[in-house]
Amino acid sequence: MYTSGTTGLPKGVKVPRKAIVNLADFYVRTYGLTNKDVFGLYSAIGFDAAYKAIFAAIFIGACLDVIPSEVKLNMSALNNHFINQGINHVDITTPVAKLLINHVQDIPLDVLFTGGEKLGEFSQEINCRFVDGYGPTEAYVEVSTIDVKDRIDPSSIGRLVSNIKAYVLDKEFRRVPIGAVGELYLAGNQIAKGYLNRKDETNKAFIENPFQDDEDYRILYNTGDMVRILPDGTIGIVGRHDSQVKVRGNRVELSEIEEVIRELDFVKDLTVQTVKNETNNELVAYVVSDKKLGEKELKDAICSYVAEYKPQFMVPSFVIDMDKIPLNVNGKVDKRALPKVNRGKNSWRICGTKK
Repeated sequence: MYTSGTTGLPKGVKVPRKAIVNLADFYVRTYGLTNKDVFGLYSAIGFDAAYKAIFAAIFIGACLDVIPSEVKLNMSALNNHFINQGINHVDITTPVAKLLINHVQDIPLDVLFTGGEKLGEFSQEINCRFVDGYGPTEAYVEVSTIDVKDRIDPSSIGRLVSNIKAYVLDKEFRRVPIGAVGELYLAGNQIAKGYLNRKDETNKAFIENPFQDDEDYRILYNTGDMVRILPDGTIGIVGRHDSQVKVRGNRVELSEIEEVIRELDFVKDLTVQTVKNETNNELVAYVVSDKKLGEKELKDAICSYVAEYKPQFMVPSFVIDMDKIPLNVNGKVDKRALPKVNRGKNSWRICGTKK
């Protein structure tokens, strides 16, 4: 399977067969999939989550329904498809899961699984089991899961799946105390056998495990994610050591700003991104709202609210009103399809209203 190519150079991940069996067995045992159920295949075939649906269904003899592309981003049509096809298990990306929950009152599912991006704060009542999963392609889709209602903190990504071990380490490769932030390393049955024809990249990311002699845990994969162990023993994700952005000299996690803006009752969906202003990063909030506000009104409402809870450097410089947040074929935010922020002669300004 190929990674999403966040570095611009997608890498072929060599997934072992035991990884497929391990996750399928875990899913069936933990979430009660049977040969009488229907698993909806939402993800594109090139996305790793697709293989969880395919092989979990094969593993137990469940039906697999390929969800048509024309209904994937129409939440009413998607929900009707669930009903018409008898789908009761589905795995969809975080942005789509939020859209579905916000637009549909009665979701006819037993298990709604999500992942791919930080879920953040979530307090809505839904009538099915809502599960958040975390895992890189290099560890085959998911290495931890949690029922959203059981989280003690919005950062929690749950407990490890079967036959996986996690190590939270500092820069000197020492285990950090509970509650301290460190880098997440993984070992176990779902760890890939490196990258196809990329020896240098393999040697950087996959290393010998100095903490374990067992052959099944011999290799450690460096996820690049910064985490901490929460008081209930679950893993809390802080962010990526290589993806935090610097704004006015300060490190910023974009999802923290998104979580605050989502608290506004008129905000239906959003994404926060950065844009370059000469050598500096500026924050841009792309917002889907259900209020008819002008550009200035919308920006003032968003920025004043963020300023109440976050320092000034985390307040967006620009707010762009959108009809919807564009998603790519994998159900993640399509950054290339977002409208650009144009610079005037002497200053930056908001560019583009509803698209």
